Amino acid sequence: MDSYACCMKTIKQIHTGFTLIELIMTIAIASIVITVGVPSFRQTIQVNHRASQINQLLHSLNVARSEAVTRGRPVSMCKSDDGSTCGGSGVKWEQGWITFLDDDMDADPAESTDGNGSLDTDEEILGVAPALATDYSLRSSEFASVLTYHPAGHITDSFNRKTSGSFVICHNNDLQDSGAVFINIAGRARAGRDSDNDRIPEDIAGTDITTCSPS
Repeated sequence: MDSYACCMKTIKQIHTGFTLIELIMTIAIASIVITVGVPSFRQTIQVNHRASQINQLLHSLNVARSEAVTRGRPVSMCKSDDGSTCGGSGVKWEQGWITFLDDDMDADPAESTDGNGSLDTDEEILGVAPALATDYSLRSSEFASVLTYHPAGHITDSFNRKTSGSFVICHNNDLQDSGAVFINIAGRARAGRDSDNDRIPEDIAGTDITTCSPS
């Protein structure tokens, strides 16, 4: 009997495994984890993309301002989809941009073509920014095509008007987890903040931005 009981115990141990209820519970828990985790992971990726792209824009703006002040000559940024020419109305900022010394350094430094936001053949390109990640937009109401920093550090728009301004970065035209960069009248740029934690950046006045495509 002792030998029989020992064998039966061994057989029981060998055949012990998940019951049907345990298997169903395991699948249910896994489904919950996937349902909750995948959107969170996607949101994390989007936030990281946005932060990287905001930093890229801030870097370009800071370089443009620094070069204008250091060199004592205008430096412009224009949207560009080829990295070598300024784009027209069909090109968007999210397709990339270039930073260039907007002064051909010829015998007449006061000529009207200097600081006009147009890249001439003999003007130096200081930096090229690639296109943003897929499905991201970068728009500005004040700087439709170009902005220009001047030796005093301030910024002007395409009409050569001294101004402040902003850029808005969105994924799939969604204000949730969007980003913004604000440039004050002195030409200094900063990223938008989300003080109320509603995942929408606020403007300089502390009000949530309201559109991904300012015009």
